[in-house]
Amino acid sequence: MKRFVYFQPNEKNSSGGAEDCVIRALCRAFDRTWLEVFDELTDAAREQYHLPTSREVFETILKKHGYEYWGLEKDKRCTVNRFAAQHEDGIYILLCRAGLQEHLVTVADGLVYDNRDGGNREVKGFYRKNCTEGNGYGR
Repeated sequence: MKRFVYFQPNEKNSSGGAEDCVIRALCRAFDRTWLEVFDELTDAAREQYHLPTSREVFETILKKHGYEYWGLEKDKRCTVNRFAAQHEDGIYILLCRAGLQEHLVTVADGLVYDNRDGGNREVKGFYRKNCTEGNGYGR
């Protein structure tokens, strides 16, 4: 089954090179526009004196919206596609490896929403709303 769904809410950048994965992932998870998410991140960034897409800032926003982080131990890590296949119900924001950097992508009901197919990236952990048991994963 094909899991990738092209998703680019940034109307000014359809080429996909904006390095705005944090905004894109939150747009899909929160069902909000790119500018709404950007504004919320920017407000939090100003308060914290960090960049809007820094982990400190986006985790503040995720917590505000009821999301909690669940890190995956190395032996429980898998690819984005495999994670999506195993989680066909609900919304997850995945923290993935992208070379030496990190990347956020949203999985909703088993589908991967992003501006390019990164289904082979390794999942380091995930954010889940109101998730108390971590779906079998440790913190």
